[in-house]
Amino acid sequence: MGEEIKLVRCFSSYLLVIFLLTAGLPYTARADEVEDCLKAGGYIQIQGCSAIIATKQAFGLPITRKNLAIAYFNRGNAYVETANDDNAIADFTAAIELNPDDVRAYMNRGNAYARKNRSDLALEDFDAAIKIDPKFSKIYLNRGSTFFDRGEYTRAIADYDIAITLDRENATLYQSRAFAWLRLRKTDRAIADFGEAIKREPANAQAYYYRGNAYDDIGKYALAIKDYDEAIRLKPDVAYFHLYRGIANDNRGQYAEAVADYGIALKLKPNDSLAHNNRGNSYLRMGKTDRAIEDYNQAIKLDPKNSFAYFNRATAYDRKSENSKALADYNSVIELKPKNTLAYNRRGLLFIKIKDYDRAVDSFNRALEIDPKYTDAFTNRAIVYRLKSEAAG
Repeated sequence: MGEEIKLVRCFSSYLLVIFLLTAGLPYTARADEVEDCLKAGGYIQIQGCSAIIATKQAFGLPITRKNLAIAYFNRGNAYVETANDDNAIADFTAAIELNPDDVRAYMNRGNAYARKNRSDLALEDFDAAIKIDPKFSKIYLNRGSTFFDRGEYTRAIADYDIAITLDRENATLYQSRAFAWLRLRKTDRAIADFGEAIKREPANAQAYYYRGNAYDDIGKYALAIKDYDEAIRLKPDVAYFHLYRGIANDNRGQYAEAVADYGIALKLKPNDSLAHNNRGNSYLRMGKTDRAIEDYNQAIKLDPKNSFAYFNRATAYDRKSENSKALADYNSVIELKPKNTLAYNRRGLLFIKIKDYDRAVDSFNRALEIDPKYTDAFTNRAIVYRLKSEAAG
């Protein structure tokens, strides 16, 4: 129902403390380069840290191994900001070699490995970080997020549990655990965790939105709409908040309200194929078939691979007895989604309608090849056999 779940990974940074050990050495890394390495971010920080790393000096003076490790660490974080995880991993590795007790270097390297889908190496780094500092809640959050990405939701929850015991006022931890509960179909527990996140961050529009999705999934549409209302109050310009309030309104049979929500969503995001498709559905349920078709046309124009829009437009054409157009759209659905049993079944019903019984049987057979337990296809095929028998006299 909702937008793709986005887990938060935390990383840490250091300020570089330069210890002046000797005097009278050649001037290398300038004061501004040291300042850049401390806190500039992005490419400027990379340049500043690189000047220190290249000479192992700052202000013309040597620096300690520990501070050289910090320069590598800060440059690694800057590489993360510029989406260069390979260089980031190399720098975090150098930082660890210089300072093996650097818990943040292990954690941030683990995050970089996770982004590269090397969850095995990520977990090794998080485990190492936990051995160094078992009370650092962010590590458990990141390891939990890695387990989540691997589909190991129970292990993810175990890590989020530990993180919460260490940092009970962190809303992100509750929200992350809520996502894992959703994947385990423990919707009530997810709703409770979104509630805990909201208590700690009352202006967290995303938490209201996700809790609204959860309420909608279990049919509590009024509560879903209440949460979407609050999300919209906090952030009125987020198109998908209006889109999903429209879905909830449609689900509870309030089609005019749904149409209004989809209209706002489309003003904010005019090229949203899903919003056009969904508004078409509401119009169709209101009996406004032509307006529904207009929206389905626009949905398909924006996304020619939107199989839902083809299917729904086929339904609309079917209602208008525009059988050739309906058939063309059912065929398009099957071309895009060859295992869509509902499309085969509906196409079979259309063939019955136009008395093309052989092709109807073929459509129902195709549906049953995909799903041998599809009872509607069995029932409809039996109807076709009876009709064929009656037609034969």
